[in-house]
Amino acid sequence: MKSKNKSLEFTIAAWLILGIGAPLVRQFGQKILPEEYLSLVTNLIVLLIAIYLNSKFFKVPIRWQNRHNFKSQLITCLPALIFILLLVDIWHWQLGSLFFVNLLNLFLSAVSNIFIIYGLILTLVEQANPDKPYRAVVVSTIAFGLTNIYILSISYGSGVFLMSVIEKIILSMAFSVLLATVYLKTHHLNLVIALQMMYLAPRILNELSVPLTSNTFTLAYLIIAIFYFIFLTQVVNSATDFITLKIVMNSAVLLICLFVSYQQFKPKKMPPK
Repeated sequence: MKSKNKSLEFTIAAWLILGIGAPLVRQFGQKILPEEYLSLVTNLIVLLIAIYLNSKFFKVPIRWQNRHNFKSQLITCLPALIFILLLVDIWHWQLGSLFFVNLLNLFLSAVSNIFIIYGLILTLVEQANPDKPYRAVVVSTIAFGLTNIYILSISYGSGVFLMSVIEKIILSMAFSVLLATVYLKTHHLNLVIALQMMYLAPRILNELSVPLTSNTFTLAYLIIAIFYFIFLTQVVNSATDFITLKIVMNSAVLLICLFVSYQQFKPKKMPPK
């Protein structure tokens, strides 16, 4: 019981690094740093704080890489890659005057977010519930969604329409479900960081103002279902401005991603003797 309580305390503390620490660092940095370097420095400081606290208190083993059966790991990433290719505008990167600053910020943003949410929070919840890994997926997804409220407020400003923020957060949470599943199935954090960089790249690289355990999926029909629903969402998003419809479609994508993830951790039925 003490172990579970300790994991819960550490989980909350780990999220506070992002949920409270990052805004405080950014607010202080606004007084002394140019705007174009603000997010870069914030991400670096948050990452260093998280690494220090983990080494001193959390003691979570970070699985940066896993060279075993890499082909199967890539197959595990397939739903996340389909998600990125269909829902993220990765084809229009720009080489602006701050491209290399933004590129470094992209890397630090991905590493700091993935290190805290999946390396720390997801692993802590998994350790507290070793027989129920799906709980770790849900908790890390909620943490990812809450963190994106802060990121979106920076990217789009405080005056953005609330429903628009909700729509983007739901889509981010759907992607988080896939990232959490990839990490739990592959134990390869660098792979998750690479996926997150692909997801964030257009928003960071294209803007001059910097914003913010089998390893394979054997249920092929579920991957096709994800492909279909994401494609349908893409069509709807390009064909209409009705934000409510977008929220409904993004929610459908989230539910499909949750279902796909759940299938990977559902206890397998033993064949009758």
